[in-house]
Amino acid sequence: MTQSDMTRSRHAPPKASAMLEALRGLGYSTATALADVIDNSIAARAATVHLHFVWAESASAIHILDDGVGMDASGLDRAMRLGERNPLDTRAADDLGRFGLGLKTASLSQCRRLTVASRRGGQTHCLRWDLDEIARRSDDGWYLLEEAAEGSVEYLRILDEQPQGTLVLWEILDRIITQGFSEQNFLDLMDRVEQHLSMVFHRYLEGSRPRLRILINDRPIRPWDPFLIDHPATWSSPVQRYRSAAALIEVQGHVLPHLIGWSQELTNQPAGRKAGPCNRASTSTAMPGCWSQAAGWDWARDAVGHARKPIGWRGSALTSPTALMPTGKLTFASRQPARRSRCVNSCLILPRIFASGRDGSLPTGGG
Repeated sequence: MTQSDMTRSRHAPPKASAMLEALRGLGYSTATALADVIDNSIAARAATVHLHFVWAESASAIHILDDGVGMDASGLDRAMRLGERNPLDTRAADDLGRFGLGLKTASLSQCRRLTVASRRGGQTHCLRWDLDEIARRSDDGWYLLEEAAEGSVEYLRILDEQPQGTLVLWEILDRIITQGFSEQNFLDLMDRVEQHLSMVFHRYLEGSRPRLRILINDRPIRPWDPFLIDHPATWSSPVQRYRSAAALIEVQGHVLPHLIGWSQELTNQPAGRKAGPCNRASTSTAMPGCWSQAAGWDWARDAVGHARKPIGWRGSALTSPTALMPTGKLTFASRQPARRSRCVNSCLILPRIFASGRDGSLPTGGG
């Protein structure tokens, strides 16, 4: 940059309160926001993640505790800054992050106060974003506050009982605890979160990848396999591998048995390994987690005889069927009319690098 260019430039930082409020509207649900937080736990090599939902009406809170490697003071500082990591940087294969925003944007989409405490080497460090505190400041600066807020310390004590790990605390749940929101609604929310996480992280929960235990209020989440691999009538194709310029992509098709051939017990229970009752007593509408009520991905009713869009993973974490296909197309099934006796689902395993649009074009040929 020349001297003349420097004289024509100006420093234009965004206003903290306005930017943080804008970042709250990126489209997270509570379940997808929690999944983003768990991504960080996986990257920290956690074996167990505890989710605690604390009902106290407007003072309700949600906290996520893992037993990962934890962070020192400088590591926590970097983790709490927005956009601290360049999305073009090389990362480990099990690092499900990309843009350096997930922990903050996911959490603040649900709450106005985000506190993160991390323990490593016998020392605990704590930082927090507080949107109300930032809004009260006249200079509209980016103030990352040290230590937990008054009244929040009690939530963090559990972290001191383990040698290492991280605790993420959501308070002032203004996007969750809205007018008329009841304790039953809170319980229903827990059900929806459980159903979502059982699907998104089912490969980790099954132990087919590094084993992960996720518990909600001390109750273990069981895996939900969208491919019904353990059913004797399910057919799975050989794994096909495609080499792109960037990495290896794996594709596998699964043909599910016709709904007519399913037992009543199977129709109303989760799919996959160690399946059990659909969900506890609840007034919520089941999400993927019950084959007969798979909201949004209704294979039992809509997908019979029709090839669905591929279900994709970054590493071992399942994503939305189309989230990782910003450009290009990948055909898995014949264009001929399908027999109405089969449900076809496709498993697309992508390396983490395919999270950005510029490198998302997928090959269509074999080999």
